[in-house]
Amino acid sequence: MKGATYTRWTRVALAGQVLLMVVLAVAAAMLVIEASQTPGARLRYDATFDSGSSLDQGTVDVLAALDSAEIDLFYRPTARGGEALREAFTRMRALLTLAEDQVPGKLTVRYHDANDLARAEARMQEIGVTARDLSYPTPLGTWLAAMVVKVGERRTVARMVPDICTIFQGDPERGVPASVQSFHGESALAEALGRVAGADAPVVYVVAGAAEMTLEAGQQGGIGDLTVALGNEGFVVGSWDPAVDPAVPSGADILVLAGPEVSYTSAAAEEIERFVLGGGALFGCIGASFVNSSDGLPDLMARFGQQLVPGLVCHPFFDPGYRRYTTGDVRCAEHWIYTANLSASHPVTVPLRTGSAPVASFYQSRSIERAEVPEGGTFVDLVRTDENSWRDVVTQPPFSFDEERERSGRFTLMAATEWTGPSAKRSRVIGLAAAFPLAQGFEFNRDLLINAFEWLADRDYRVRMRPRQEFRAELGEHVAGLTTAVKWTGWFGFPALCVVIGGFLALRRRR
Repeated sequence: MKGATYTRWTRVALAGQVLLMVVLAVAAAMLVIEASQTPGARLRYDATFDSGSSLDQGTVDVLAALDSAEIDLFYRPTARGGEALREAFTRMRALLTLAEDQVPGKLTVRYHDANDLARAEARMQEIGVTARDLSYPTPLGTWLAAMVVKVGERRTVARMVPDICTIFQGDPERGVPASVQSFHGESALAEALGRVAGADAPVVYVVAGAAEMTLEAGQQGGIGDLTVALGNEGFVVGSWDPAVDPAVPSGADILVLAGPEVSYTSAAAEEIERFVLGGGALFGCIGASFVNSSDGLPDLMARFGQQLVPGLVCHPFFDPGYRRYTTGDVRCAEHWIYTANLSASHPVTVPLRTGSAPVASFYQSRSIERAEVPEGGTFVDLVRTDENSWRDVVTQPPFSFDEERERSGRFTLMAATEWTGPSAKRSRVIGLAAAFPLAQGFEFNRDLLINAFEWLADRDYRVRMRPRQEFRAELGEHVAGLTTAVKWTGWFGFPALCVVIGGFLALRRRR
């Protein structure tokens, strides 16, 4: 039997067919890749353990509603607690990669670690944040790790600790390393996107003209750190001086009375009252002086159901030298606030009721009592002292309890009132009985204060997602039977199929 012969043109035709098949295969692969990036032509199925490779539907809805967003994830290594912080950064990076994959075309994500500090510094300047905005002080040192979310000109900062995760700081003396205690990166992502992609930014005006605390950042005793933090949370902050413009600026959502040292004019006090009763929000903080006169801060706050009371709230402090609680010391005016001192149900304090460490700090604080709340309103004690506290009437150290002259018990250091006025709008007021949390103690009280302003602005973006563990490429039980089949097919099935096809073609040619 004469074997088949191939002319030159036959070989050219066969080569052309092979080349065409290669081109078609490449085109088909490109078409599949393009289709996988097109939401309308894409089918995604998550077969991993507990659906760990899919975002919660609530997060998907937030991402789908976006036009676009920029996310910068910053991280700098630290000597103490560094492994836990690095783990949290890695998990957040994996989550953002998942978000880019599941809802393509919505996010532009940049990662800034220790490999290129100059690039990270340049990006921080570009988006208007500083290292302090991205840092969190801990007993192990200051940790710089945070996520900055930017939509248009609006941005917000979520720090790795405590906004994205909580870290057990370990016990270096016993060799117990720091570790990630809980990770809620998906909730933090959804909340951050909600802040910057929602309605118009809330507008905050700090009232001037009554010797209030300074507004500029970096001023000792001023509230500059607060204004910067509010800007990072998507608020717009300005100043209003009733002597220059008698009316509250249009578009104002919140007024801040930051420790006025003298009384307001009658016209200014009436305008502030009109604004609040008309459905506005107010944050009032007492200053170093107790201005107990008409149109002073105590008089204004009493109109909204909160009576500021003179006298410094003190409590016995633990003296490690004598190993007992004692009085007669300036430290009696310090108050470390734990979860037991916080309201168990109010939106301002509920997010802080985790762990056993102190969550806020007060110093030389007065107290707040319930006054006549506007009709239909509520009064809530946000922060209260321990039972062994007393109100010191001398107000000068050393602070010692006088049983005959001074009242003891629990005192309210921060309160909230809320009611619906004639305009059917909801009025909200928060009173703070100490200047320290706004000024020198801002860094430690940051989360409490930011929560307060979020509530005043009626921006409740706290999202509850299912717990997310570390990403694992494990098939769930419902598809566990496929594991063996996939393994055997990959290792033996495909090679055996190739051998069979090759043998069939060889026999066919011999015939």
